[in-house]
Amino acid sequence: MKPSIIQQNRLEAKRRWGAVAAGLLEVLFVPRCIACDVRLPPHEYRGALPMWARHFCDLCAGAVQEWEPPFCTRCGDVFSGAGPSHRCADCARHPPSYGQLRAVAEYGGEMATAIARFKYGPAPWMARPLGEMLAAVPLASPVDWIVPVPLHPKRLRARGFNQSALLARRLSRLSGAPICWNALQRTSHSAAPQAARTRNERLQAMRGAFVGNARAQTRGGRVLLLDDVVTTGATVEAAARALLRQGEVRAVDVLCLARTGRD
Repeated sequence: MKPSIIQQNRLEAKRRWGAVAAGLLEVLFVPRCIACDVRLPPHEYRGALPMWARHFCDLCAGAVQEWEPPFCTRCGDVFSGAGPSHRCADCARHPPSYGQLRAVAEYGGEMATAIARFKYGPAPWMARPLGEMLAAVPLASPVDWIVPVPLHPKRLRARGFNQSALLARRLSRLSGAPICWNALQRTSHSAAPQAARTRNERLQAMRGAFVGNARAQTRGGRVLLLDDVVTTGATVEAAARALLRQGEVRAVDVLCLARTGRD
């Protein structure tokens, strides 16, 4: 049975309004490079590129080093040269509390620029594209809960938002894994940023920096600890240890936007 003239007109009107709405969305929400803010052509944004590359222009994407093998199968430290991934010497001698660390890219270049814009711009809206990058990283094991690395209340008030919490919201929406907000608490605050410290200074500063909550829903589960940048690994090590010892979780893996070599 053919549709009536009235039904045909309604269908045509829907198609026209749909085209108008799509055009308005394209104008209002123009995809832009998350590093330099240049407008991205639709084919670059939606094309058959790796997820991380879809949010950079061609020029900035060329200054991003994707996190790829060979790397340490525990801490994620990238090895120079070719060969299979394996456990690094440090992790063989002193295994970290977490099981594995995965990242989107190596820290530096335009990935560092994008993360700095996100945190210090501030540009909290960037949690959407950055969260999509995180969701595309393959994990070796499924997780029960996502736990963002918390900020100390003083740092949270100064910045206005916790970047890891915003990333966790987007990742949870895309992956379906729930977030547990009360699994981990930050108890110490340092006025000096971690980036200004050496590895040994960070390790000392982070001792006892977190407290896990055994009454949280994460107890007995596998947790994905989420942070924006991992350098020496001192922060995620302290957080993972607190989750395992005080929070009584079964296992902890780590996911971050960028991983840099140890200093």
